[in-house]
Amino acid sequence: IFNTHPIDPARIEAMTAQMRARGAAAGESGRVRYRAIIRPHLTAWLRDELRRRDYGESLHLIDRLAADGEDLGVLGYFKGEAYRLRRGPGDAALAIAAYEAAQAYPDAPVAVWRELGNLYQAAGDKPRAKTAFETYLARATEAQDRWMVEAALKAVTGENVP
Repeated sequence: IFNTHPIDPARIEAMTAQMRARGAAAGESGRVRYRAIIRPHLTAWLRDELRRRDYGESLHLIDRLAADGEDLGVLGYFKGEAYRLRRGPGDAALAIAAYEAAQAYPDAPVAVWRELGNLYQAAGDKPRAKTAFETYLARATEAQDRWMVEAALKAVTGENVP
């Protein structure tokens, strides 16, 4: 197979040039169609990607997808998840930054606010944890984990939560 399909830089360069030529000729419509086709599956695929626990590769994939400037709320959430799950030095701060960036986009999953609340709480930032938990509860009115978030909110505020 490698006689007709060699894996070398020249072949990769030739294929990249063909893609660019076709994309330019099609007015980038191929990329737009591609993103529209994968969008409904993006969350499930990224969740599966993180289950592989190769967080460096997952972060690279997320950054490549984000370079198109689309689905930035979903991608920011999963970037935060990658850092949160990796648990390396400085990863909590990187996760917070990713979640905070994600919340600016309308496609941000509601879980962004729950995870921000948990990270702020762990960092001892009770006012921000309170705001994040309250936002999550307001947006996720039917969430199955509502009782856990209400308990976390109660722990942060010391108040009785309905």
